[in-house]
Amino acid sequence: MKALKRIVLGSLLFLTVVLLGACALDTTTASSVTTEDTTTESITTVGGTLEQTTIEATRFTVEIITSGDNPETTEVETEYVSHSKEIVFTEDDNFMDLLRANFVVYCAGEDGGKDETCSYDSGFGRYLVGIDTLDATTITNGYISFYIDGMYAMSGIDATELENGKVYSFKLETY
Repeated sequence: MKALKRIVLGSLLFLTVVLLGACALDTTTASSVTTEDTTTESITTVGGTLEQTTIEATRFTVEIITSGDNPETTEVETEYVSHSKEIVFTEDDNFMDLLRANFVVYCAGEDGGKDETCSYDSGFGRYLVGIDTLDATTITNGYISFYIDGMYAMSGIDATELENGKVYSFKLETY
């Protein structure tokens, strides 16, 4: 009976050592590589298993639409995209900061004039009066209209959530 107890206890001790040793050897290495379009994450375990996940970068496009005929084409147009820029963003970014980082932007100041700091908020958000080559202060009754995927935006630039793949357009119009 004593010999049987020793065999059982020895077997349990052996299994415990093997299991603890296996847990200690199961290390994982992770790496991440970011290119302009994608982020690839690789995870390699000691057993040689390689898992890769490719994540598309989150980005949107900003278009500046200019009235008139495009001098670079032979077609006759009433308006055209004079400038287009694709912008990569993270969930912590906001639309106004990204616009100001990528374009020359003017908002209406407290006196109604152009303010490049865009610090004045009328209580309804900031009012854009200029972006890139568009300047609403140069024409009577002019304003910068804002479109999301070709549809008139139902929110101002302060309240617009960034969405992957969207096209945000600005156009000088009159009322």
